[in-house]
Amino acid sequence: MAIYTFYLCNRDGRSISFEAFELGSDKSAPERALKLLGEHPSCAYVAVWEGDRPIIERHRTAALH
Repeated sequence: MAIYTFYLCNRDGRSISFEAFELGSDKSAPERALKLLGEHPSCAYVAVWEGDRPIIERHRTAALH
C-alpha cells in the first residue's frame, strides 16, 4: 500500500488543507476524492498525489454532472 495525499484546493489553485490516506492502488483515489469534495463544501477541487507523482484531480463542477 502507498500513501496518497489529497490536496483540498480553492478556486485559485491554492491548497487550503490536505489529508493523507493509505490506499491499495490509484484506482481507489477518485472515489476518495469525491468523498472529500462532499465533506468540504468550500473546496473547489481535490488534487491527488502519490509521492511526487500526480494521480488525478476531481473538480466540484465535474463531480456534479
